[in-house]
Amino acid sequence: IEKGNLEVAERAVKAGLRLSPDDYELFEARIKILVLRGKNSEALAVLNTLGGSLNTFQTIMKSHALMALGIRQEAFELVTGLPPGTKTLPEVQILLAEYAATQDNPTVVAENVKGAARVTKLVDRVRALFPYLAAHEQWRAICDCNRDRPFRKFEEALISVYANIKIRNMRGASDIMKLVIGHWPDDMRFIN
Repeated sequence: IEKGNLEVAERAVKAGLRLSPDDYELFEARIKILVLRGKNSEALAVLNTLGGSLNTFQTIMKSHALMALGIRQEAFELVTGLPPGTKTLPEVQILLAEYAATQDNPTVVAENVKGAARVTKLVDRVRALFPYLAAHEQWRAICDCNRDRPFRKFEEALISVYANIKIRNMRGASDIMKLVIGHWPDDMRFIN
C-alpha cells in the first residue's frame, strides 16, 4: 500500500484473506485499498458485512467512501460522531473540510486543511479545496498547506503562488514557482 501500487496490494490482500479469512489487519487493509482505489461502493459493501458498530478506522473509511459517493450528510454525521480526540486526525480533518465546503463554511475549511495536508496522500484533496479557499480569501490557510510536492493541476499551483504573494511570503511564492516551472516549463500563464 505504502509503495503506491494499489492494484498489486489489492490482489495480495485478497490472496491473504483466502488463506486467513479471519485476519482483521488484512480485512482493514482491504477496506483502505478499496477506498484509495475509488471502489467506494465495494468498500461500503465490505464494511456492511461487519454489522454492529465500527471502530474509528472503519468509521473514517466509511465516511470517506460515502463522501466520494456524494452522500455527504451521512459521511459528516459519522465523522462528527467520533470521539473528540479523533478530530485532529488528518483523515478526519479532510472530511470535515470537504463537508464544510459543501455547506459554504470557509472558516471550518481553513481550520482543517492544514492538518489534512500533513499526509501526503491527502495533499491533492486539500489542494482541490484551494479554489474555494481563494474565493473566500483564506490566503493563510492555503499557504499553510504548502508541501514540496508537484501540483497535479496548474490552477491550484497558481492559487498557491498568489496566496503566498497576498501574505507577502515571496520566498514561498518563489519556491512554488520553481516547482511549477519544472513541471510546466512551456506554460505561458505565469507570465501573464
